[in-house]
Amino acid sequence: MTEITKEIVVNKLSSLEETLEKLKKYQALSKNEYFADERNELSVERLFQTGLETVVDIARYLIIENKLQKPGEKNSEFEILANSGILSEELAVKLTKAKSFRNVLVHDYLDVDPEIVYENLQNNLGDLEQFVQIISKVVATNTDHGTEQGCSVP
Repeated sequence: MTEITKEIVVNKLSSLEETLEKLKKYQALSKNEYFADERNELSVERLFQTGLETVVDIARYLIIENKLQKPGEKNSEFEILANSGILSEELAVKLTKAKSFRNVLVHDYLDVDPEIVYENLQNNLGDLEQFVQIISKVVATNTDHGTEQGCSVP
């Protein structure tokens, strides 16, 4: 992995970890506490949007760095990373769904269901944490002298 790409990915991972820590604070709220103040909903939506955008960005950097197939309508960034051995199939499916959720937040923002946002907050942060762990290992195992094709994380 080139030094520039490595630095970019490490910075994005750090940002994602900060976003996850902020989301965990909202996760600790009861449902009543969460919905009692609309600022909670707005903050969580924005944190999810930026966090998920960061996940997609990191995936794209890895695809480019490893000279993998371009994402298209039939295959997501996460499927490509799973096919290359970087992500598990299961995590790729979950992250593809998370990307769809991000698309709703960005493009269909008038139709966002607050219950679904709350459900994602309560049940799906672990998928993003798992992504951080895996990509951190990928970055750590790549050399500074080029790209390791098909790097696989156990």
